Amino acid sequence: MRSTIVTWLGLLALQALAVPAPQAPAQTNKQASLTEVLMGERADALMERTGEKIVEILKTYPASERSQQMADFTAKIMNPKAGKVADPPGAVSRRQVMPSRSKVAGAQTIKIRYGPYKVPSMSNKNGVGQGGGIFNFPDSNVEKPCEACTIVGMQAGLEFPDGTEAPISKGMWLHHIVLFNEGPGRQDVTCMDRDLSLPHISANLLATNSERIWASGNERTVIHFDKFANEKVGYKVKKEDKFTYNVDLMNDSMDKDVVVYVTTTYDIIPESPKDWDEAVPVWFDITNCLSSEFSPTAKNGTFTRTATWTSNLDGEVMDLLSHLHDGGHSLVLKADGETICDSSANYGETPDYINAPTAMKIPGSAEKHISSQTTCDPAKMKTRQMKKGQKWEITANYDFDKFTPMLDVGGEMEPVMGLSLMYVRVKK
Repeated sequence: MRSTIVTWLGLLALQALAVPAPQAPAQTNKQASLTEVLMGERADALMERTGEKIVEILKTYPASERSQQMADFTAKIMNPKAGKVADPPGAVSRRQVMPSRSKVAGAQTIKIRYGPYKVPSMSNKNGVGQGGGIFNFPDSNVEKPCEACTIVGMQAGLEFPDGTEAPISKGMWLHHIVLFNEGPGRQDVTCMDRDLSLPHISANLLATNSERIWASGNERTVIHFDKFANEKVGYKVKKEDKFTYNVDLMNDSMDKDVVVYVTTTYDIIPESPKDWDEAVPVWFDITNCLSSEFSPTAKNGTFTRTATWTSNLDGEVMDLLSHLHDGGHSLVLKADGETICDSSANYGETPDYINAPTAMKIPGSAEKHISSQTTCDPAKMKTRQMKKGQKWEITANYDFDKFTPMLDVGGEMEPVMGLSLMYVRVKK
């Protein structure tokens, strides 16, 4: 129950707006003192007004300093008591070979446990007075499922050290994770034409040398390109590729810090067949290449948020996933005005998605949470073709009268998201 990237980017905006464009060598001292002054402030509403301004401010810094500026703020202010820790005694294996889930002959299913990450309790505050989370923590020491192979499926999870699930009902949230791949020829098709992409720079990357290949929240949607054994398409991992995770987790406990592992279960072909096509990830986002979050202005009623993107590639839609926050009703994708996918949010389908008895009670906040997003079968879409020049539109629909939103400890609205990650077959 706390703000995530919205708050700390808002603080960054405040500190940057308060001073002229940074000048070396005094830049570091000035920003440190301003960050100290701003500790404990909230800036949710500011972020909504200044998302693009933040990008412009960051451009005034030398390109070589932007990522470090963000990294220092994230580590020292947002996560001083959170982060990656050593394996606790009794922790189960980090890499586990599972029974194959794929229909493709020779496919392997491998689960990798990332972290572990220490997630502070609600009473264990960070530099801006927020507790109960690890906030957009960039982890660049991320094991790949292979040195070189083809991924045909993925699913996220959250586990305690002993390998048992860590759901909301036990006080833990997989708020969101984003997996980046950096390597020769990698570029994020949505943001590569931007001078600066906030999601990438927050992970010490660029949209011109990396791409977002996977993401998940509590809904834990399974993505797979191997619905049929003869698809011959997948995401090809190269020897030179390097994975980085952006990790954002929540801990509902008032007084107990918790150690957990983020898991990703990969379905892979332990090679890269030369006759297979490439699955290219395409990230749709209601804030495009900004923070991925924005702050609603009211606790009731309905509202929508829409963003557009013009396609720069030709291909065939293979699969997609959607992500909303509590209060969300549906996420709609359109191509040239025609609905391609309408994904609805489902709430509290199992006890795992109902608040833990030990969770902090916030009057008016949600008790049941998003447990799944409906998926769209590409075979039933009106069109599966993505074409250069096509206008794609993403719309997040929220209904706070029907679905209770998340509130922070002060009773204010939490930021919300609306994104979809699509995989497009690009012919060799």
